[in-house]
Order: sequence, then structure tokens, then C-alpha cells
Amino acid sequence: MRLQPSVFVGILVISALALTACSSSAASTSSRSTVPTTSEVLYEVVGGQKGASITMETPTGTSQQDVSIPLKKKSAGASDTGLTFTFDPGDFVYISAQGRGGSNYVICRISVNGKVISQNTATGYDIATCKGEA
Repeated sequence: MRLQPSVFVGILVISALALTACSSSAASTSSRSTVPTTSEVLYEVVGGQKGASITMETPTGTSQQDVSIPLKKKSAGASDTGLTFTFDPGDFVYISAQGRGGSNYVICRISVNGKVISQNTATGYDIATCKGEA
């Protein structure tokens, strides 16, 4: 049985359209990413002392300061514990805290997108250090 040229061309066109539909469907599926484009990083410092000296990595560089603990947002009336920053996924995140004023303890904690990735405790004048990736 021999196909007419017009039937043969029709089969080729339908096959090409089917392949194009499949490849564009696969391409659009693979372009949808489930990896977040940013990571929300929460730094917390709590403890049995009134203050601490902290060093932390922020999206714009390293920051050092003396703070009251528990560490709170700096905006007026803020009651949330911790400082939140937005980093790119995979960025280095770090906070260390050294208690000021005695033999009590200080705890640092880093959470990324709501999950604790690092926590440490120090007593007296020792330094609690937390680090990881956003």
C-alpha cells in the first residue's frame, strides 16, 4: 500500500506538532523551580544576662554591637525576639554572642526559613557561636 504524498505530509506535520507540544511541555515543567529565591534568616540571642556583645554576618557585611538580651528587633514597640534578614540561598550566616556581666549563660540560635540550623550555649565570658548556610 502506497501513501499519497498529501497523506504522508499530513502525518509528518502531525508528528512534528506532537513532538513540539511534548518538548515545550517538558521545558515549561523544568523551568518551574521549587528552590526558594531567598532565605529568611532569624538570629536570636537569649540568656541569663542583661546584655551581650554580638558579631553577625548580615547581607551587607559583618556587624558588631553591644545589645540587650533577649535580642529584639530595633523598631519602636517591637516585641518579636530576634533579628530577621533576607539572604540568598547558600550564603554564609553567622552570629556569636559573649555575655556581659557575669557567670550566667548566653545562647545563640540561627533559623533559616523557620528551621533551626545552629544553636550553641556559653557560660560566663565564653562565646556562643552559631553558623551555617542560608
